[in-house]
Amino acid sequence: KASSWDSPAVVCFEKPAPVADCYLEGSEVLTAEGLASSMAAAACSVQPWEAGNFALVRKLQDACGNFGHVDAMSSSSHGGRSVAVKKMPTKWVTTSAQEFEEKTPRAAERPWLDVGFLWELNRLRYPYTSE
Repeated sequence: KASSWDSPAVVCFEKPAPVADCYLEGSEVLTAEGLASSMAAAACSVQPWEAGNFALVRKLQDACGNFGHVDAMSSSSHGGRSVAVKKMPTKWVTTSAQEFEEKTPRAAERPWLDVGFLWELNRLRYPYTSE
């Protein structure tokens, strides 16, 4: 039985995020359209949590604004690589940025925006981000 912690999200959205363009080093530009595209791609690529691929090292901190927590873990699917994992209930995160905005318009935390920025910065090969 899937719990609210490990249910996959697979719904895409069309609404662009309300952000201004941001210029990175060099000629790369982070745009609202690119961010919206990255959030949609992230929502469409969510997979079920496979707990067997990760081993808990220690809890790093609570993520109270996200109803979750951040753990230091090692990933067996990445050769034992150390990773930080932020676990949040799927019921709160929802299946897309659009659904999240509709259900929680006053939330201080925006998990899909965080993921979208991370994906977009990685796409642009920004040197100071994580995978």
